[in-house]
Amino acid sequence: MFVEFLDGKYIKVTIITLRCLSGLLKYPLPSLEKNCKEIAAKLFNLLRTYSSSSSQSERGDNLELLMNCYKVISNLIRDVQQFNLNEGKLQVLLHYAEKNLYDNQKQSTAFNLLKSILSRKLSCDKLTDVLAKVMKLSIQADSANVRLQSRQTMLQYILDYSLVEKKLVKLLEFYVMQLNYEYENGRESAITIT
Repeated sequence: MFVEFLDGKYIKVTIITLRCLSGLLKYPLPSLEKNCKEIAAKLFNLLRTYSSSSSQSERGDNLELLMNCYKVISNLIRDVQQFNLNEGKLQVLLHYAEKNLYDNQKQSTAFNLLKSILSRKLSCDKLTDVLAKVMKLSIQADSANVRLQSRQTMLQYILDYSLVEKKLVKLLEFYVMQLNYEYENGRESAITIT
């Protein structure tokens, strides 16, 4: 029934369906596991339909639908082991996360999406670019919450991925160098992660 409602003509019904799905994905329900490919296809179709480059499309109900859609995708990646994400779709999600790291309304969704991707140890070239921005945010962000979210994301990456020694040393050197950062909150953030 939920799969059918994702094709609904009414945006409010689709939003409610997404909210329900978000909660249901935490449970190992056989019907969800069986339909996860179809659910994912419909979610990406919703993203394609409702997101665009114009700021008009990301207001009100459209914004709420997009935020819920990304939340469901994050839960799908993190909680449904049968769900596999191909590299093209992973790049689309990483592009979204990268674009919204600096948007106050969408930051938490972007960080949740990144953490879900990292929890499954998914990887592609775009991930390195996005994490480079997250690394800088962990020091330079004005908001304490953004610095915290960035540090948590970077720590998850450092601890969960089997990084080659050279890459790990490079990441740690970055944080050690930030101990001389001009603002105190950036230095504190660097100390916390090292």
